[in-house]
Amino acid sequence: MTDHSSGGPGLEFRAAAEAGDTDAMAALGGALAAAGAVAEAERWWRRAAQAGNLGATHRLAQLLYRTGRDEEADAWLNRRAGSSILEQLGGGQLDGPLPTPPPPPIQAPAPIPVPAATPTQVPIPGTAPTSTPASAPTPPTTDDPQRSYDVGRLLARTGRTAEAEPQFRHAAEAGHLEAMRELALLLAAGDRRPEARLWWERAATGGDTASMCHLGLDHRARGEAGDAEALFARAAAAGSLEGALQLGLLHLAAGHLSAAEEPLRTAAHAGHTGAFHAYATVLDRTDRGGAGRLWLERAAEAGDLDAMFDLAGRLDPADAEHWWRRAVERDHPPSMYAYAEHLIGTGRGDVGRRLRRAAAERGVAPAMAAVSEECAEAGDVEAAAQWLLRAGEAGHGRAAYLLGLMNGEGGDLRTAELWYRRALDAGYEDPACATRNLGLILEGDGRMTEAEELYRKGAADGHPMTMVDLSSVLVRKGKTGEAELWLRRGARTGLPAAMNDLGSLLSSSGRRQEAAQWWRRAAEGGDPVAAVNYGNLLQLAGATDDAERLYRSYAATGHPRVLGALADLLDGCGRESEAEAVRRGEVSPEPAGRSVDDAVAARVEESGELVELVLRLQRGDAGAVDRMVELGTRLGQPPADILASAAAELKRAGKVAVAEELYHRAIRDGSADAMFNLGILLAETGRQRQAETWYRRAAEAGSGKAPNNLGHLLLTAGRLDEAEPWLRQGAEQGDTTAMRNLAQLLSRTRRVEEAQRWVDRAVDAEGGTPTEATTVEDVIEKIRSGDLVGHLVTADDDPELLVSTFRPRAEAGDRDAMFLLGNVHARNGQDAEAAEWLGRAARAGHHEAAGDLGRLLLGAKRPAEAEPWLRQAAENGVAEAGWMLGAVLLETGNGAEAGRWLHPGAVAGDLNAAFYYGLHHLGEERVLDAERWLHKAADGGNSDAMYALGMLLGQNGTTPDGDTWLRRAARAGHPEAQKWLFTASGG
Repeated sequence: MTDHSSGGPGLEFRAAAEAGDTDAMAALGGALAAAGAVAEAERWWRRAAQAGNLGATHRLAQLLYRTGRDEEADAWLNRRAGSSILEQLGGGQLDGPLPTPPPPPIQAPAPIPVPAATPTQVPIPGTAPTSTPASAPTPPTTDDPQRSYDVGRLLARTGRTAEAEPQFRHAAEAGHLEAMRELALLLAAGDRRPEARLWWERAATGGDTASMCHLGLDHRARGEAGDAEALFARAAAAGSLEGALQLGLLHLAAGHLSAAEEPLRTAAHAGHTGAFHAYATVLDRTDRGGAGRLWLERAAEAGDLDAMFDLAGRLDPADAEHWWRRAVERDHPPSMYAYAEHLIGTGRGDVGRRLRRAAAERGVAPAMAAVSEECAEAGDVEAAAQWLLRAGEAGHGRAAYLLGLMNGEGGDLRTAELWYRRALDAGYEDPACATRNLGLILEGDGRMTEAEELYRKGAADGHPMTMVDLSSVLVRKGKTGEAELWLRRGARTGLPAAMNDLGSLLSSSGRRQEAAQWWRRAAEGGDPVAAVNYGNLLQLAGATDDAERLYRSYAATGHPRVLGALADLLDGCGRESEAEAVRRGEVSPEPAGRSVDDAVAARVEESGELVELVLRLQRGDAGAVDRMVELGTRLGQPPADILASAAAELKRAGKVAVAEELYHRAIRDGSADAMFNLGILLAETGRQRQAETWYRRAAEAGSGKAPNNLGHLLLTAGRLDEAEPWLRQGAEQGDTTAMRNLAQLLSRTRRVEEAQRWVDRAVDAEGGTPTEATTVEDVIEKIRSGDLVGHLVTADDDPELLVSTFRPRAEAGDRDAMFLLGNVHARNGQDAEAAEWLGRAARAGHHEAAGDLGRLLLGAKRPAEAEPWLRQAAENGVAEAGWMLGAVLLETGNGAEAGRWLHPGAVAGDLNAAFYYGLHHLGEERVLDAERWLHKAADGGNSDAMYALGMLLGQNGTTPDGDTWLRRAARAGHPEAQKWLFTASGG
C-alpha cells in the first residue's frame, strides 16, 4: 500500500493535490522540480494538465522541451483531445501504437477545499507585508476586497499569476481571509515562502482553517512537528476535515497508529475522500485488514489513483485489470507498469511493452529497469545502459547493484562504491551480495573499520553470508571468539560457506572432531572448498574411493581446487592419464557422490587427529610425519603413500630438505611416484644431474610422466639424441605434453611434417581439431582465433625460419605478423628489432603488442617510455598490462591510480598483481592488508612476495614466520633472500 505518511518537498500542497485541486498539483510539481525530483514533478504537472490547468500545461511543455521530447511538448501546447491513453491504444482494445498523450480541453480548476463560509474580512493590526511583484502588476480596479479577490481568482485560474498577485494583496490588506490564503499560496509557489508564512499566520489568526493546515504543512516540511501538530489540531477542533486528515497523517508518519486513527476516522466517516486511503492504511497496520479493504475500495471508487493501484495489487489479475485500466486512463505511471507486466504475462506483449515504456518515460524505476533489460536482449547496449542509469538514479535497487558491478569491473571503484551504497539504501533484494562487494572495496582500500561496521549491520539484519564476511574481518583482527559466534549463527542457517569456515576455525584451535563434522555437512551441502577439506580427511582415513566420488560430484562446478585435488588423488593412485584429463577440464561428474557413508564419516571423526597433523605439516612441522604414518597404517593406508603426501606438503611449506628425506624414505618403501616427485624437487632446486637420475629410475619403474620430464630435461640441455627416445616413449603412452615436446624436438631438426603430426595428435587427444600450421596464414589465423597450438609459434623453433616466414607479411602492413615477428626477435635477445616491430604493431592498434612492448621497455629499465604502451594495452583489456602499469605508477609515486589498476588483477588471482597490490597497501601504511595480499602472492609461488612478506613479518616481531618466508624465497632463487640466508647462517 502506498505510504501516505512521508514528507518531502511541496508537502503543504500534497493533500489538496491528491484531493483533485489542479492548482495544488501545479504548485506541488513546481516544489518537486525545485528540489530535483523532476520525474515526480512531471507526474503532477501531467495530471494537472490533463485536468485542464493551463499553468501546469506550460510547465510540463517546458520540461518536455528541455528533455528532448519536442513532439510531445508541441502536442500539449497545440492539440486538444479528450481520449484516454488506453482509448488511444485502440478504442480500449489495446491495439495499435502507443501515442504521445495530448492535453485535454482546458476547464476551470476545482477550488481549494475549505469549509463553506461567507467571505470574511478582519482588521489586521500593524502594517501589512509588502513585496515587489515579478512583473508590472495590474492595479485593483475597485476598493471592494471581495471583488479584488474574485478578479484575482479568475486571473490565477488562467495562469496570469503576476496579475493576480496585486488583486489578492489588495483584498488581503483589507482583511479578506481567503485572499490572504490565496496570496500565501501564490507566494509559496514563487519561492517567497517567508512572506507566505506571514499571510498564512494572519489568516490562521483570523480563524481560517485552511491556512492553519497550509501553515502546519509548512512547519512539518521544516521538521517542526510540534508546531505542525498544534495547528492541525486547532483546525480539526474548528471542524476542518483537512485538519483532521493532516493531524492523522502526521501521527501516521511518526508510527503512532492509535493517535492517527481517531482524526483519520473522523475525516473518512465525514466523507473526506483524501482520508479514505490513509484510514485504510491504519486499519491494515492494526490487523483489521477486512475493514481496511472496504475503505481502500471506497478510496479507489472516489478516484484515488494510488488506492486503485494498491487495490489492484490485492486482487486476482482478472479482477485487478479493471482498476489498473481506470488508473492508467488517468495517467497513473505505477499502474501503467503493473498493467503492462500483466499484459505481457497474458500474451499481449506488444501493447504491454509499449505501455511499459510509457511508464518508464514517466519515471517508474522498475519500468526503466525492465526497458533496460529489453534493450539489452535486443542488442541495443547503449540504450540499455542509459535506461539502467535512469533506473538507478530513480532508486531501483537492482539497477543500482548492476551499475556497481559494471563500474567495479571497469576499475572505477569509487563510483562502484556509491552505487552499491545506493542499492542497499533502496532495499536491493539480495543485500548480502551488495554488502560483500562494497565490503571488498572497503577492505581493498584499507578501510577495515568501515568494512567491519558494514558487515556488522548486515549480520545483525540476519544475512548469513554477511556473518561469514564479518567473521573473516574479526579473525584478521584476532577476535576469534566473536568470529566463532557469528560463524555458528551462519552455520545454523544451513549456509555451507559458514559451516566450512567454522570447521577451519575449529581445526586451527585443535577441535578436530567437530571440525570434521562441519566440513562434512558443508561438503554435502554444496561448498567446494569444504569438499576439498573433507576429501583430504577421507584420503587420510584410507577412504580414497569416497574422496574421489566427493570430488567428482563437484566436477561440473569447474572449481580449480576441487579439480586439482582430484588430479592429485588420481596421480597418487597411478592413474596419470586420468589426472591429465582432469587438469584439462575433461572429467566425468558423479552428481550423487556428495553423500558420505556414516561409517566412513565415523572413521574420519575418530581419526580427527589427522587434521591437526596435516595443518602441522602445512606449517612445516616435520615432527608430524611419524605420527601420520602410524595413524595412516592403522587405517589401512600404505606408509609409502603417507610419506609421499607428507613430503609434498613439506615441500609446499618450504621445508625442502625434510621433504627430500621423506621422498627417499618413500622410495625405500617401493614408491615409483616418489622417485618422480623427488626428480621434480631436485630439478626445481637446480640439481639437474640428480634429477636426471631419479627421472630415469622413475621411468624405468613405470612412472607414467617420468619419460616426458626426463626427455624435456635432456632437450633443454641440448642432448637431442638422448631426449628423443624418452619423449617418444611418453608420447606413445598418451602423454600430450610429451607429444608437444617431441614436436619441438622434431621441428628443430627440420622434421616439420612429423612434428605437425604429433601436434595434431596432442590437439586431438585434448578434444581439439587437428589443423595444419606450416604457413604464416595458418599461424596468424590461429593467433586471431586464440588457438596457439601451432608448433611454429613455440619458443624453441628455428628463429631464421620464423623471421623469413613473418617478415614479408609484416612489411606489407599485417599487424599480426608484426606482433609475431617482434616476439621472435624478443625471444632471441634482439631487443632493438623487437621494439621496432612491436611498436609498429601497437601503433597499428595491436593492443597485445603494446603490452609486450611495455614489458620489453620495463626490462630495459625504461619505465617512463613503457607507461603509455602499457596504458594502451591495459585500457583495451590486456589483463597482464594492468598490473605492469600499476607497478610503474607505484614506482613513480602515483599510488591512488596504481591501486585502481592492481586491484582487478589481484582479486582475479594474478600473483604479480597481488604482490604489487600488497606493496601498494604497505606504502599506504595499511599493514594488515599488505600482509594479506603478500601472503596470497607468496602462497602462489611469487619469490618477490615471499621476500617482502618475510621482511614485513620480521619487522612486525613475528620472526619465525618471517624467517620461514625468507628461506622459501632464497630456495626459490631470490638474490636478496639468498644474501640474507648466507648472512643468517654465519657465512
